[in-house]
Amino acid sequence: MTESFKSECIATISHLNTVFSVYATDKKPVPTAFSHFKVYEPLEILVEQHKSQNQKNLSKNTAKYVKKVLKQHFKQAGVYFSDSPLIASSDFKNDDKMMLWSSGNRYCVLGFISGNIFERRTPGYQGKRFFNRGCDDDARAGNQLLVQYVENDDYTSNKPITCVRGQMPIKFQQIPNMKVKPKPTILENNHVFSKYMTKMTQLKLQNLVFFNLVDNKPWESFLAKNFQDGVIEYLDQKQEEYEMYEISKLENDQVLDLNEQPSFKFSQLECRKLKFTKISKPNYKIGILIISKNMSYVHLDYHKTISKGGKEYANDLFKVFEQIYKEGYTPRINCVDSLDRTNCFLLYYYQYRNFNQSNDAIIYGGNVISNQYASSNAMKQDLARFGTRTNAGKMQDLAIWFRRAIFNNLIDGKQQDAYRLIQQETRLTIPNQFNYLVVFLSLLVILIAALISIILKAENNVTKIVSIVFCCLVCLAAQIGTILGGGKKFAELGKF
Repeated sequence: MTESFKSECIATISHLNTVFSVYATDKKPVPTAFSHFKVYEPLEILVEQHKSQNQKNLSKNTAKYVKKVLKQHFKQAGVYFSDSPLIASSDFKNDDKMMLWSSGNRYCVLGFISGNIFERRTPGYQGKRFFNRGCDDDARAGNQLLVQYVENDDYTSNKPITCVRGQMPIKFQQIPNMKVKPKPTILENNHVFSKYMTKMTQLKLQNLVFFNLVDNKPWESFLAKNFQDGVIEYLDQKQEEYEMYEISKLENDQVLDLNEQPSFKFSQLECRKLKFTKISKPNYKIGILIISKNMSYVHLDYHKTISKGGKEYANDLFKVFEQIYKEGYTPRINCVDSLDRTNCFLLYYYQYRNFNQSNDAIIYGGNVISNQYASSNAMKQDLARFGTRTNAGKMQDLAIWFRRAIFNNLIDGKQQDAYRLIQQETRLTIPNQFNYLVVFLSLLVILIAALISIILKAENNVTKIVSIVFCCLVCLAAQIGTILGGGKKFAELGKF
């Protein structure tokens, strides 16, 4: 059901001295737990360009491209606006621009809102699947969202429960190629984790606990090692005492003993599935737990533990940190992209805290967040819904994987440019990404036309078969060359 109303400006974006206003020309209300104001989703978007008086205007093609990008961005699921500041609905009531999605209008946010759940992106923390990823030089982590569960809108008596999701706070790079997950390259960190912790401290997040869900596959564990080194370096700089534990699965016939002379005493917990063994030096090949007074870090191979064991393993971790931080803690969850594994783990956290949200609503929210980042739904929905993997879920993941393999390389350029425009960056992929796609499609059309022509003129089946095989090989070579060449070209141009 929609509400008819006059066009309402929900954002103002400036690009190269040219101002673009984003209007919602139709909207629908969003059910929330907030009684003192209403939240809406825009159904129709209009983007208007304001010509500058003293500055040179953008070229016609660039202006047209910017309008298209902004319209596509603000029309997607997960854009919300209100007639009063949405920032007031959270526990963060300051005017820090880092907390606002669009600096042009503080009444608009991007994320996911449903009932008591309020997720929102922060403007400096864009999602980046390729090129420079993780944290930038200012320690802003990619694809980061603040997630809050609001019990009611009386903030004096009930403080909202907050957690954070986002990419690992390290600097690394991935150049697109034929693989869905290209091999990453670690960039010089320059104490980026310490800078990131400074930003988190400014948000007054209580007892931050990093849940690192990357696997022990070679290139993922390589990232985890750098993440862990950053944590230890930070604690050493702060001269904070900390303890380290190895994490392993507890077999059914094993007896648990957590009290191997640790400073942090754990009480015996029922139905425990994880074993913690105290160590003096980090072991990068297995899961690890680092505990200090005001923050902790845990790395657990997701697919060997959570995926196989279900939410019982996640619940073990939640119980452990409840024992360590009696006054409460703030989960900070990541995998590599902070999409699929993060969605499942976050859902387990919701269920553990008995939040009043249905699984379907949270899974839908995970898809919304994923589409804001990678043009495809989140994977592992069967695990989040049923607590186990199913054949139907695996087939669905295969289709999503195939879609990502194509869209990540050929289509997501406009999606990334929307983030740049909102963050007042001047560099866009236009016309490179467009030309990249046109060259590939044009070559494909020409080859298909040539194939049809050859087949129609062929006098025997051998000629037809050879022609088909030849054209398929040329198409494959063209695709590989376009993707590899395009990825390198983007990196050389510094567009990402």
